[in-house]
Amino acid sequence: MKNLLKNAKPAKVRAQVAYVLRDVFKEIDKGLGRMKDPARKKLLVDKKPVIYAALKAAGDQLIAQSEEEENVQ
Repeated sequence: MKNLLKNAKPAKVRAQVAYVLRDVFKEIDKGLGRMKDPARKKLLVDKKPVIYAALKAAGDQLIAQSEEEENVQ
């Protein structure tokens, strides 16, 4: 993902990060739907907000880094 964002403008980076996060969240939800073990599924569902927050923070960091690089150049 980082390689995709190296030469992109900040607005394009925001869009790419949003698309990637949307796809990742969709895959997480699909994976949880396929889980058979109820105990493990409950554990993962309980941790889902933490995982989403961590992924969102990583995306925000990439966006901020892209904007910073754009301002430097």
